[in-house]
Amino acid sequence: MEDLHWADAATIEILTALTELTDFLPFMILVTSRPDSEGGFWDFRFHAQRHYAHRLTELALAPLPAGESERLVENLLELADLPPGIRARILDQSEGNPFFVEEIIRSLIEQGALRREGERWVSAGEMSRLAIPATLRGLIAARIDRLPAPAKATLQRASVIGRFVGYPVLRALHAGESELDRSLAHLLRAELLREWAHAPERQYLFKHALTQEAAYASILHEQRRTFHREAATFLERETTAAPDRAPLLAHHWLRAEDWEKALAYSVEAARRARALYARPEAIAHYWQALAILDRLPPTAERSRTYADVMLALETLSGWRRTDREREDGLRHLERAFEAVSELGDDIRVARLEGVIAWNRGDETGLQRAVRRAEQTRDEEAWARTSLYYAGHLGQVARYEESLTYTAQGVAGLGRLGQVHDQAYEMATSGRCYSARAGHLAKALDYAMRARALGDDLGDARLKSWRTMEAEPYMYKGLWPDVIRVVEEGLPLSWEIREWAVIFWTSAWGAIAHVKLGQHAEARRLLDRAIPECEATSYTYGWNMIFLQVALTELELSLGNVPAALVAAHRAVDLARGSHYRMEQGAALRVLGQACEAAGDVAAADDAFRQSVAVLEATQSRPELAQTLLAYGRFGSRGGAAHGRALIERALALFEEMDATGWIAEARAEL
Repeated sequence: MEDLHWADAATIEILTALTELTDFLPFMILVTSRPDSEGGFWDFRFHAQRHYAHRLTELALAPLPAGESERLVENLLELADLPPGIRARILDQSEGNPFFVEEIIRSLIEQGALRREGERWVSAGEMSRLAIPATLRGLIAARIDRLPAPAKATLQRASVIGRFVGYPVLRALHAGESELDRSLAHLLRAELLREWAHAPERQYLFKHALTQEAAYASILHEQRRTFHREAATFLERETTAAPDRAPLLAHHWLRAEDWEKALAYSVEAARRARALYARPEAIAHYWQALAILDRLPPTAERSRTYADVMLALETLSGWRRTDREREDGLRHLERAFEAVSELGDDIRVARLEGVIAWNRGDETGLQRAVRRAEQTRDEEAWARTSLYYAGHLGQVARYEESLTYTAQGVAGLGRLGQVHDQAYEMATSGRCYSARAGHLAKALDYAMRARALGDDLGDARLKSWRTMEAEPYMYKGLWPDVIRVVEEGLPLSWEIREWAVIFWTSAWGAIAHVKLGQHAEARRLLDRAIPECEATSYTYGWNMIFLQVALTELELSLGNVPAALVAAHRAVDLARGSHYRMEQGAALRVLGQACEAAGDVAAADDAFRQSVAVLEATQSRPELAQTLLAYGRFGSRGGAAHGRALIERALALFEEMDATGWIAEARAEL
């Protein structure tokens, strides 16, 4: 893969997934890239360094030494008999850049400063008077300016099409002109273009992206718009059956400044990318649509499109990563809400009100959105707002209350025939909040129904979310089942980068491995997940809490008490910085265990007490029971009756939930 610094997000994702094969197959990935510290290449490089250092070889290319540059000049010009002044000037200006060497020599030949006499290159004039641009971009631009007018026009039109240039669309941009083939031959001889393919149709490639950029920059703005319009019109006419051209058409109509068509194709491109799980591309296309909407005067149809774009974006995790994006995202949500409010579109108003209230943690707003949706008698608005409210209640650990709204939303989606979304909500909200409330049979029922629908639909994301069945199995204490579903679904989750699934199930799988004494397997899961969670800290930072909980349990099991204390304190700090109460209770519990192992009895007792207080204020019976069991063990040292009473209370909760493995553990303690 050449020039990975220009790669799109999907290419980086595929390459990242493929790196795993280097451990199992005679398979090599060779990439070239500039050493730029931004963009997808850098992410790919860090991934390879973190996870495949044992397979990785990096070659850093320094500028060519003077002697090597001189050899390159000699090889390019075939003979070493070059005037010393010319040779020195080439070497001084190229500064060890081989491509610059080539371009300087070609520039000198094109200017007539060098000419061939038999087998010799000779100077054809006074070199000191020749102007050689000091930068590579300037040198390329100067070469383009010296082209014959028809060849320059062809190169400019080709630059509008892209790095790869199809002959049919290039011919469409030369309507009525007969010089195209002659111009192409000139550009091939000048090595500004190369022929990439000849059949089924000719296709050309710019020798270097800088050549395309320089040619494009040389076009006047109005002419550039015209060329983009002509290219878009041709592609629209010739590729009506190829919806995968939507991103390309969006690009050309955007550059042609036809905002209406650019908007339509940007939205279509986003929808297609979303269906292919190409989330970075989908997010970029939706943001582009928002920028276009900012340019266009509002109409009823555009206001509806505005609302639909925001509702779609809200389902794509990671669509607001920076402070600026968070501010702009909320601004767009509020503007879309105002726009559809003016239309009296109560259905979209209800859904957007739910989204805005969800983002703000505004329970009153969520209740209002649910009531508004109910009044519209629109099944989808009612289902969606119910699920937003369920999500809020779940995040503040009011799991019992959330289950009523989850059931409403899931049933509503089913009546609408929106099977995919229904399955997703069963795999997420239904399974999660049921498990955390201690309704483990209900959680597994939701998970199994989602699994069956995922199989029927063949949907990758739903197949990934089946991995979350590990949660109810964990709360049941069925450690082999936790590991089974994690091993089944985690590879696919990594493949499609379903980060929430990866981080949660890596933590649960690690805890299960620790329970079974499989420390190396636990370490493997955490060592892979934690660095990625660090890299996506804004969106998924709260997932780090349970990863650190799992890491604490692993370090304690191995007797690494100082490391366990570090992980436990980090889990507590992260939890206290969030509004996730259940996670805070779990983090305090493992802090108590780490302090106990360190011999700090007072700190351990304080942490356990805080954990009990936090979890009793939530509706999470499984986590409360685990803390009561851990605190009871701690309190039973020396035969204290208080400790036994805590364990008995934990056992009663485990028995209510039919948490088989935990029941056995509590009974063994008693």
